[in-house]
Amino acid sequence: MRKRNLLIFFLILSGILMNQSAAYALSLAQGTIDSFIQSEMKKYNLPGIGVAMIDNGRLEYAKGFGYADSEGTVVTPQTGFIIGSLSKLITSSAIYILSEQGKLDIDDPIGKYLPWLPEQPKSQVTVRHLLNFTSGYDRDMELVVILSPFEDIKKGKVNVPWNEEKLNRSYYSNFNYMLLGQIIEAASGMTYEQFVQTYLFDPLEMKRTYADVSKAPDGFLSEGHASWFGYNKSMAQPYEKEWIPAGYLVSTLEDWSHFILMLLGDGTYNGVQVLNLLSVMHVLGESNSLFEFGGATYVFKTHLMMNRVFDRAVIVFTNARDNLFVGFYPDAVEPADRIGRDLYNSFDEQTVKAVKARPYPRLFLYTIVDSICLLLIACTIFSLIRWRRWGIRQGGWLRRSTSAAILLFQIGFPLYYSYETLWIYQIEMYSMPGVYPLILSLSGIWLVIGVIKVALMAIKFRQTFPVKGTNV
Repeated sequence: MRKRNLLIFFLILSGILMNQSAAYALSLAQGTIDSFIQSEMKKYNLPGIGVAMIDNGRLEYAKGFGYADSEGTVVTPQTGFIIGSLSKLITSSAIYILSEQGKLDIDDPIGKYLPWLPEQPKSQVTVRHLLNFTSGYDRDMELVVILSPFEDIKKGKVNVPWNEEKLNRSYYSNFNYMLLGQIIEAASGMTYEQFVQTYLFDPLEMKRTYADVSKAPDGFLSEGHASWFGYNKSMAQPYEKEWIPAGYLVSTLEDWSHFILMLLGDGTYNGVQVLNLLSVMHVLGESNSLFEFGGATYVFKTHLMMNRVFDRAVIVFTNARDNLFVGFYPDAVEPADRIGRDLYNSFDEQTVKAVKARPYPRLFLYTIVDSICLLLIACTIFSLIRWRRWGIRQGGWLRRSTSAAILLFQIGFPLYYSYETLWIYQIEMYSMPGVYPLILSLSGIWLVIGVIKVALMAIKFRQTFPVKGTNV
């Protein structure tokens, strides 16, 4: 009888706890969240943003703000964004699905699936190494991949540097997940697009998520934006299909919440088992508590924070990124990350607890950059106006030395700058739109001026010191 009463007590207690859990809801009012996001958008000059909040395993908030394009299309939870490195979560999930199916082993050498790789990485690097960024491929070699057609890499026409000393040490590189995309195709006998569609997007009801954006309906994908002298400028970003597994899947806030709900639900979504629990743990880096991950392209920025213990998550998608600012302040927390963290830390609050004392000196940076650009333009115009005075004028040694130094700069700097940047022209155009083409154009003008000045200087020199003739 005593054991029976004790059992009844525990059943009643469990029921009370379950009812309390089911009744729990997001503490923040929607109006409070709306006001916070709108304020942050204005502060960081974001054209469009989508935010979702999951609490207690339920989607409690999903809303878009701002505009998706120059025509004024409003951002909604169904607006498409390029999700950057969040794509890697889909790719790693696909690898573990293949492992569950027995079609690959995580500890297989990658040469089993990619025989075209050089001998050393082919035999020493495993699938696990690629998943964990411990393969010996690092970010220093990523320029080679960006600037080379992937088919040339597969055919051995381009050598991708691999460092054996970095094997088993963590170095972030997108090339790891580009190779994983190739492995998925080799192990499954399907294209990457077909595999993720069949085993992830379909069971998760991700009806507006694409590995091939050309199959998306017109107007679905938001325009991306880069900073043009501090102002948002709409820009398209081309990429090869081999980059998709590493950072170029297209999804919506609504669809991505389905994927996160599956991870929070131990691999199950709407009663369908997509991943087993062990695979979920591996996808999240064996983190059972707080997991934070972000994605970025040149014109999109995304952020995810989730916690499987509390069944909660925050997702932030934005359609702009300031690459020049990130280049100058690599340790600065970007707007999407700031917004995501502030919302995550405010789940149990009545107001959003925005963390203060975090500098974001964007206005200061562009005041300096734009001022320098205006000064360079003014100097170039001034030099062109004074073209009649080109050449080193007569005078003391100081004037001649100064003129020679200026001339050396006008020729030396354009040649050096062109040599350093033209081979990565595509990257610089997206990293510094506006600023890079301006400086490149001015460099070309300075070079022409410098060459003309050298010619004028040579003529003046010959006039001052004529060559003695041979006539008697």
